[in-house]
Amino acid sequence: RGALRTVDVSRSWVDDKSLVPILEGARQLRELNVTGCRRVTAASVAMAAVACAASLEVLIADDTSVAGWPMGAKVPPKNSCVRLRHISFAGCADVKDDLLAPLLAAAAATTLRVVDVRGCSRLSGAVVRALGKHPGITDVRLDGVRCGEGDVRDLLTRCKSLERLGCEGVPLPADALCAAITRGNLDAVLGGTSALQLPASADARTRARVRAALSQLAEYAAGGGSTIAGADVHAMVRRATTVSVSGMADVPADLNDTPSPSAATATTPAPASSSALIPLTVLNVADTGAARLPIAA
Repeated sequence: RGALRTVDVSRSWVDDKSLVPILEGARQLRELNVTGCRRVTAASVAMAAVACAASLEVLIADDTSVAGWPMGAKVPPKNSCVRLRHISFAGCADVKDDLLAPLLAAAAATTLRVVDVRGCSRLSGAVVRALGKHPGITDVRLDGVRCGEGDVRDLLTRCKSLERLGCEGVPLPADALCAAITRGNLDAVLGGTSALQLPASADARTRARVRAALSQLAEYAAGGGSTIAGADVHAMVRRATTVSVSGMADVPADLNDTPSPSAATATTPAPASSSALIPLTVLNVADTGAARLPIAA
């Protein structure tokens, strides 16, 4: 048992009673995956973080009954999980700050790369700010987290290695987001209805800056409710391999059209010809008014 490296009991009927004793003795465990185990709670997560702190690299507990840190359970010392690079609680609606905060504190600041808390609606902006203490993080999914624009700005400003950001239902500060994209690392913004909300008062220069930033993305997803995607589909498809604007009310019928001159400035990339759109591999314009697609014949 001491040499156990991986435990994957995903989508099984395993519970804490059978799992905790195994984790307690698995001092060399590198990966724990309990996805879909509805009988697994935070007790197993806490045991893995404490007993396997020196070796644990991947902790995936999606769609489980994990909530807050178990009462009376040991908390891993700060920076004790020196190899932990991937934490995921996607779909765990009851996860609280007091569970994720100790894990983030235990993870070494330079090691953590991926944090997925999609659907964890009880998490707050404090957790998002805590992510900012991990400058090496590359992939964050915050969809549904109760945080503010300032929390996301802090994350984008401090995590300069960030490559992918999931932000469905999360307010995005356009200035910080554009800066992160222009910096050269952030390559994918998956925002659903909330991707890049701009106030009606935004001037042409601001919109042009956003358009220029979008043109640098490799992957972008928005939908009904976004105030920028429909007007700037042209910019997004210049370089992106994946563009999803499903449900957008203002997607133009001809996606080969160039942006309107009134919204363009000298900083706006030149309109793309159809031959420049070959890199596009995924295009989702379901439930929109699109008629002519921007893909070379």
